Amino acid sequence: MEMGMESSSRATSWSPSALATRVKTYIGFTVNPRRRIRQHNGELMCGAWRTKRKRPWEMVFCIYGFPSHVFALQVRKLKIGGTLNKR
Repeated sequence: MEMGMESSSRATSWSPSALATRVKTYIGFTVNPRRRIRQHNGELMCGAWRTKRKRPWEMVFCIYGFPSHVFALQVRKLKIGGTLNKR
């Protein structure tokens, strides 16, 4: 998880990401990937309750630098390659 997940309080940058377990893949987006993976894994309270049963999650990739949630959502809707959700 050392993939440059720095959080910045200056400018908001949206990041589509893919999380995976042995049996499931989850596509999401966030402004703080480090915090979000911790939420998915139950280290932080609040959020990510739908992924609770499939823990632990690993972030398999994250794309940085989208200026708005609209662009990040467009990438997310592409299912990032189209094959990840078929697992």
